[in-house]
Amino acid sequence: MEFLPPVFYDHLASHLEDYDLFKISVKFCTCMLTEVSHIHYKKRRNVTLFAVQNEGEEWIFCCGDKPNRTLADMTKYEYVNEVAFLYNRNVVPYFYPFFWKDSLEKTLRVLPRYLRQAKITWDRDIASDEVKRYRLKTNFWDIFFASSLSRAPFSEVYMPYVDHRSEEFLRQQISFRGLEKLKISRTSPPSVWDCIEELLRQPQLNFLWITDMFAVSSRMLEALINKLKCSKFKFDIRGKKHSDFDLRKWRADFFSGQTEERSGGGSSVELGQLFHQHLASRTIRYYHSGQKIGISCYS
Repeated sequence: MEFLPPVFYDHLASHLEDYDLFKISVKFCTCMLTEVSHIHYKKRRNVTLFAVQNEGEEWIFCCGDKPNRTLADMTKYEYVNEVAFLYNRNVVPYFYPFFWKDSLEKTLRVLPRYLRQAKITWDRDIASDEVKRYRLKTNFWDIFFASSLSRAPFSEVYMPYVDHRSEEFLRQQISFRGLEKLKISRTSPPSVWDCIEELLRQPQLNFLWITDMFAVSSRMLEALINKLKCSKFKFDIRGKKHSDFDLRKWRADFFSGQTEERSGGGSSVELGQLFHQHLASRTIRYYHSGQKIGISCYS
């Protein structure tokens, strides 16, 4: 392979993961690929891009604390491994962050070329109705869902459910078969669960967190617990209990467990830990209060 031009090895190394670069640079005999892999391994760096909307329509961006450094200044060894849309610029984790102004449409259009196994998150305040009225313009979601960024693959997605476009975005992420962690906040309709059932069949998924699910049913819990039986999968699902869901019958399917009831403020809460004979040392925890229910497994 030594007869191939250096640009070939450079391009090949750019597509390898850190572990593979290290293994090649250490275990292979000295050759062009070894040298290039060593350079990429030493110089590779991950970058988080923060996007914040100021008052009005202006957007500012940050990818570090170096002055006058924007996305365009990233080297070929640097990749964006997280995109975070924030409500407040003060939460950016740098003492002296450098922000630059740019068009949101333009930034979302060029951003996919910099991504590498990236995570995408939205500050929970961005999705709230109050913030939407006063700060975040409603066309943000129009811009995002129409952009090429919404069609790029991510390894982790922490998203609010906005409307049917959120479901379309989720379906596309699932089709890439690389989604490892998913968190969905705000009320999501039952059709979202159809997407999630498909995702549960993919081996790379290791974490699922759903808040405000429209109706938590026995069908959902059966699928989640089946996933627990064959992986280190963790989950947390909360929402309104489905009218057909019999909590007592569901509890009876477990091998052992303990429950307790607490009351206060005019309402009672049932808490429990359940163990299943087919789940080794995994512990299922749940709470139930009125129509609200939450079930999780973190260990």
